[in-house]
This record gives sequence, C-alpha cells and structure tokens, in this order.
Amino acid sequence: MNASGMLKISIAGSQRHRYLMVEGILVAPWVAGLKAAVEEARAYLYGRELLVELTDVTAINQEAENTLLALMNEGVTVRCHGVFMKHVLEELARRRQTGGQKAGRK
Repeated sequence: MNASGMLKISIAGSQRHRYLMVEGILVAPWVAGLKAAVEEARAYLYGRELLVELTDVTAINQEAENTLLALMNEGVTVRCHGVFMKHVLEELARRRQTGGQKAGRK
C-alpha cells in the first residue's frame, strides 16, 4: 500500500482456500476493485472456499459494508483483525440475521 491511502488486495491460495487479503481504505472508488478481485478469484476456486481477509483495513464506508454483507450472503467467508473491523463484522452479522441493509455508519 502506498502513502496515498489506497486499497491493496493480495491473492493467495491453499488446497482448501482462496484468500483475498485486503489492506487500506475500503471506500469508493476502491470498493469496485474489491468486487472485481472477488469475481476474478471466483473464476479460479476449483472447489476451494473463498475467504476475504481484512488484514489492515483502516476505514470503511456504507457502500463497502453493503458489499461485504452481500459477499457474506453469497457464502464468502469474511475475517478481520483489529477491534474496529471486528465491530464492523459483528454489525454486519446482525444485519445478515435480520435481513437489514441500512443499519451502520454513514
């Protein structure tokens, strides 16, 4: 990731998983980059589970939260590190259970 605070997505894989490691600021216009990376990774799953790892996400907006929620609803596993992102994922899990799309930060 460079000093301008963009988004970095690294791809790795194992026999059981295909990983997208996400670092940086997850806001527009970079949410589109995450969506594109997910679609590309899906093309090469070969029976593996897709896992999005929010390794060092420092900011996230409503569009990104909605995108992560949609990915979770599609069966993508989303994991994170850090108190802030754990809180965000807990809120997304609540929204997923209730079917809500609007709760969260602006």
